[in-house]
Amino acid sequence: MLTRAARLEGVHFSPSRARKQASPSIRVRREHLIETGKRVRLKRNIHLLSSLLSDLNGFQFSIYVISAAPEEVIQSALEGIVPPDRIFGTKFQYDAATVEIESILRVAAGYGTALRIST
Repeated sequence: MLTRAARLEGVHFSPSRARKQASPSIRVRREHLIETGKRVRLKRNIHLLSSLLSDLNGFQFSIYVISAAPEEVIQSALEGIVPPDRIFGTKFQYDAATVEIESILRVAAGYGTALRIST
């Protein structure tokens, strides 16, 4: 009988090695992060707030997002609401052959670190 983790696509898990290995080997690709962003449930009418703040009695507000979440997840979740060039999140380097996450290039926020935005 396979465990729940072993049934997940892309997870390599051996019950006999479970005690030796802390977690199963999971390979995350850019497309997985984009799909995750599409599944994020946003607050109702958040798109209306964005359009309302874009021009309010002659004042213009620019919305920026700084998060420790991967940029691909945030961009996918806020597509059509916040322009991608105003979203700052964790940026990954991908393997050219497998398109899997290879390393972290930048962490925009979290653990006392925040990215500075200059306009």
